[in-house]
Amino acid sequence: MNNIHGLRIGVFSQLTGISVRMLRHYGTHGVLTPAAPDPATGYRFYSSGQVPEALLVARLRDAGFPVRDIRTILGSGRDTGVLAALSRERRRAIHRDIVAAEAQLSALTALDLRLDTDPVPVTRTVFPAVDVVSLREVLPDYNHEHHLWERLRDLTSDGTTPVVPGGLAGALYHDAEFRESQTDVEIFVQVAGSSQPDPPLTHRAIPARDVVTATLHGPYERMGTVTAQIGAHLVEHGLEAGPMMNIHRVSPAQDPDPEAWVTDVVFPLIQSDDIPAT
Repeated sequence: MNNIHGLRIGVFSQLTGISVRMLRHYGTHGVLTPAAPDPATGYRFYSSGQVPEALLVARLRDAGFPVRDIRTILGSGRDTGVLAALSRERRRAIHRDIVAAEAQLSALTALDLRLDTDPVPVTRTVFPAVDVVSLREVLPDYNHEHHLWERLRDLTSDGTTPVVPGGLAGALYHDAEFRESQTDVEIFVQVAGSSQPDPPLTHRAIPARDVVTATLHGPYERMGTVTAQIGAHLVEHGLEAGPMMNIHRVSPAQDPDPEAWVTDVVFPLIQSDDIPAT
């Protein structure tokens, strides 16, 4: 240690458990900037008083806070309100990561390089007009759709919404193309006639549409086996389709066994005069 200038970066690294590389990275972002440079040598030294601050930085790092949040916490004078707000955001991010990791584990378990060629009947038919009460939201990703269903169930559980027992229930995916995040999803349940629900619920009539549809039996991980054959049908017959809709004949809420789930995968057809010029 240099008694005049303080602690060299290597010693400071050992004292605090923060690598030299990360100390330099923090320094470029205004965190743990060396206290005093030596004008003669250009070396930059840390003060002994920075050790407790560096130990706090290490704890914040271990909690997963990015450097911008660490800088905000330190700059707030250790305001507990600032820490609490950023901690809530961090918890939400961790839970999103957990959901994503669980989805990856599920996909890894189901991974199979063999092509599933079992034929699935694809039908062109008319989807009937239906009155529904719906809930629409932009979700972080498709894994959050079940939260939307929980909200819809809670909002219609008081008996004032005339939900048809055993009626249609499904999801409309409004994005014109597949989106991995910020997905525009509308879920709905069939109701008897007109209804005036309180926001955020909306009553609307889904019009009758010419559609192509096939049925998925089993977990949603097998969706590709159905959509591949719908795609082949569209190409074979020269058809254009709009955003997908799923009708849940047997949903996770009705049966926890994924093998029991039954989902109609529906693609509304676009007439030639509805297709925008490219």
